[in-house]
Amino acid sequence: MTVNAFHFSFVSVTLLVSLLLLLAARLITRYRRLSHIPGPFLAALTDLWRFYHQNQPHGLRTKLLALHSKHGPLVRYGVNSISISTPSAIPQIYGSRAGFVTADSYKVLVGISNGREVPSLVSTADEAKHGAFRRSIASTFTPAGVAPLESRIDTTIRELHSHLVRLAKQNQPIDLAHWTMLFSMDSAARQAFSESRGYLSSGHDTDGTIALIRARFYHWGRWSSWPSLERLIYRNPISILANPACATLFHHVFNNQTLTPRRPPAILHLRLRRAPEPPRQIRHYRLLMSTISGAGDTTATTLTAIFYYLYTHHPALAALRAELDAHTHTTNGGTYGGAGQFPRHSTLKDLPYLGAVIKEAMRLFSSATWPIERLVPEGDMFVDDIRIPAGTSVGVLPAAIHLDTHVYGADAAYFRPERWLEANKEELRQMEAAHMGFSRGRRACLGKEVALMQMKMVVAMVVGQFELEISDPNNAGLQADFSAAVACMHPLWVRVRLRGSTPQY
Repeated sequence: MTVNAFHFSFVSVTLLVSLLLLLAARLITRYRRLSHIPGPFLAALTDLWRFYHQNQPHGLRTKLLALHSKHGPLVRYGVNSISISTPSAIPQIYGSRAGFVTADSYKVLVGISNGREVPSLVSTADEAKHGAFRRSIASTFTPAGVAPLESRIDTTIRELHSHLVRLAKQNQPIDLAHWTMLFSMDSAARQAFSESRGYLSSGHDTDGTIALIRARFYHWGRWSSWPSLERLIYRNPISILANPACATLFHHVFNNQTLTPRRPPAILHLRLRRAPEPPRQIRHYRLLMSTISGAGDTTATTLTAIFYYLYTHHPALAALRAELDAHTHTTNGGTYGGAGQFPRHSTLKDLPYLGAVIKEAMRLFSSATWPIERLVPEGDMFVDDIRIPAGTSVGVLPAAIHLDTHVYGADAAYFRPERWLEANKEELRQMEAAHMGFSRGRRACLGKEVALMQMKMVVAMVVGQFELEISDPNNAGLQADFSAAVACMHPLWVRVRLRGSTPQY
C-alpha cells in the first residue's frame, strides 16, 4: 500500500469514526434529556418510532393507551414528546394564561394556496394573531350568535329524513358513517354559504371537498411526527409554487356568487364583518378551513358513535326516547314523531339525558388520535413532582384521560350516560374538568355551540323516527382509521326502518 493510499484510508476511517461518535453523542444527549420519563427506548432516540406507529391503521392512539396502561400517567413517545394522562395537567397545559403554545406538529396543518402558506384558525401559531382573530369572530359562536343557524340545520335534517325514509323502503344495508358525513357536510355548507352542495341529494362527494378534507387530515397525521422533513418535501419553493389554488368548495366560494349580498346572511358573512383585515381571499381561506374541516369528519364521527352506542345499548335508547316523548312537541301540539315535525333546539337544549348521551359518546370515542400537543414554556413543568423541561412537547391524549377510572368510575370503559346524571356535585365537576370532547382553553373548539345544536337536533329526529340495526351480527364495534389526525370512520353497515314498523328481513 502506498503512503498516499494509506493516508487516504486513515483519513476516511477517522472521519467515519468521528461521525459515528458525533451521532452517538447526539443520540445519548437526546435520550438523557427526558430519560426519567418511561417509554419505548427507540422513541427516545428517534422520531422514526412515532412516525411508524402514526402511519399504521391503529395509529399512535392505540399504542399510547397501552403504554399508559403499562407505565402510568407519563409516557415518552418521541425524542421531545410526552403524553400525559392525569386530569391535573389539563389546566396546566391548556389554561388561557398558562403560556403553552402549539407544538411544531401544527406546522404540518398550514394550508397552501396560490403559492403561499395560509394558516387556518387552528394552525395559526402566533398566539397574538390567533387570539385577535378568534376574538373578532367569537360573538358569532355564542348561543345567541348561532341561533339564526337553526333553520339551516333544520332544512338539512329534513333532507336527511327524506333520504332515510327512502332507504328504509329499499330494505338494503346502508353505511351509516357515510350518510352522517354527507349530512355534516351539507349542513356546514348551508351554515357557511347559505346553500347546499348536494352531498345528500347525490349520495356522494359531489365536488371532492370531502376527499380534500380527508387528505388534509391524513397529511397532518402522517407528517406531524416529522415536521422538518415535511417542510423539506412539501414546502420548498418549487413544491409551494406547484401547489394549485384552493380547490372544490373553497375555489367555488372564492370566485363566484356565494358571497353576494342578495343571499340570506350566512355565518361566513357574519364572520367577515367582524374579522381583521388581511387580504380578502386569505380571510376566506382561514374561515372556510376552520368551518368546513371542523364540521366534517369530527361531527360525522361523533354522530356515528352516538347512534352506534344508542342502538347497541337498548336501555339507553329507551331512556332517551322516554325523555323525548315526554318533553318534545311541535308548535301545533302534536308529538315530534309526526310526519315532517321535528323538535326545535329550544326544546332540546336542556334535556338532561340527551346531553348525557352526547357527552358519554364523545368521552368513549374521542376523534383526536394523538395528544393535543403544546410546548412547555420557560420555567419548566411539574407533574407529580416530575420535572418536564421547557421546550418539551407535552399533551393530553383524550382517549386516555377519558378512561380514567378515578374520574369516571370502575365502569369507565362502558357506555353509561347515567353517570352524568347520578354524580354528585364534586364528581360531576371532576368529570367535566377531564372531558376533552371539544378540547380546552384558548384553543378550544369555537364551533361547540353549533355542533351541539346540530347533534341534539339530528339525534332527536333519528331516534324519534327510525330503528337502526347493525347489519353484521359479528360487528366488533366502532372501527376507524386512526392514522389521520382525526379518526376516519370505517363503514358501519346498518338496516334502517321506520319506528314502529315490522322488519322485512
